[in-house]
Amino acid sequence: MPKRSKQNKQKANLLLQSQKQKVENTLAELESTQAQLIQSEKMAGLGELTAGIAHEIQNPLNFVNNFSEVSRELLDEMKEELDLGHTAEAKSMADAVIDNLEKIHHHGRRATCGWPTTVCAQKTNPSTPRSSRISILQ
Repeated sequence: MPKRSKQNKQKANLLLQSQKQKVENTLAELESTQAQLIQSEKMAGLGELTAGIAHEIQNPLNFVNNFSEVSRELLDEMKEELDLGHTAEAKSMADAVIDNLEKIHHHGRRATCGWPTTVCAQKTNPSTPRSSRISILQ
């Protein structure tokens, strides 16, 4: 084999090895970027899940706060009516407070057991497995 042909082959091999190394580096970079993208998507999904849970808890708690505030006002008015001897009006207000307390209890339960994958729901029947959407975390 002529010397020049052997040198050309060596140069070609070196060039191929260099290009192969660049391709391997690019592949490793792409795999790393893909892993980061997958992790980012998982974190975004977890963020959405967390926001949904917070909303499911906050919404009934707003009802609890509102009904308790109205009940407080009703009790203040009821005391005034009792001071004036207006027992019928006071009883009517007491009934409204009782209704509000039932609503407070209902919405308080919603905050703790309002959706099927909560710990509270698990405690009600621990032997029954419950499904949950954790695929976004895999």
